[in-house]
Amino acid sequence: MRPGREADKTIDLHGLTEPEALRKLVRDYNASVRNGGRDPVWIVHGYGSSGRGGVLQQAVRRYVSAHPDRFEKVVEGDVLANPGVTLVYPKRLLPEVVPR
Repeated sequence: MRPGREADKTIDLHGLTEPEALRKLVRDYNASVRNGGRDPVWIVHGYGSSGRGGVLQQAVRRYVSAHPDRFEKVVEGDVLANPGVTLVYPKRLLPEVVPR
């Protein structure tokens, strides 16, 4: 979260499995959009211990990049000097996650 922007929406996915994390991401993001939320949403997924990006980081970024029409803008945390987050600017509802 940016200093002075405590009102920004944060979706914390720490400690979840990949399927749980994607379901929570969609549920919380869509709830915010349905309530008129257009402020930036910080998706906190962590950066993994491998140094190459963790399972959640990769899954979230794959999912977000598969739906570019749902966001005004996407900023991967690497650009923000924090690879453990992805910042999205909502535009439209996300599609539900289909279990694998």
